[in-house]
Amino acid sequence: KFKAQEIDLLVCSDLISRGIDISHVAHVVSYDVPVDMRKYVHRVGRTARAGRAGDAWTLVEEQEARYFKEMLKAADHSAAVKRERVSSKQLEGLIPHYEVALKELKKAYARD
Repeated sequence: KFKAQEIDLLVCSDLISRGIDISHVAHVVSYDVPVDMRKYVHRVGRTARAGRAGDAWTLVEEQEARYFKEMLKAADHSAAVKRERVSSKQLEGLIPHYEVALKELKKAYARD
């Protein structure tokens, strides 16, 4: 689906962030905070390739926020990050979509 450009969103881990070049990814979501800046750069570098626009989202739990902020500040990248607080109440409506996505993911892996 990436090759056919049907998908422009990549949910990224450290494993997928190395050695993969998908030119049309417009959005990267990291579902956890990387352990260091080098890994963060590799993850967010999957978007905005070849001068294209793109967004990177990192899901950060409250107890990780300070570490993440300090990591970005040490690398002089904190100005490029916008904080967006989301409550669990705001996410309730997304649960059915999330469950469908998980089922689709399991089906996709079962085919491989």
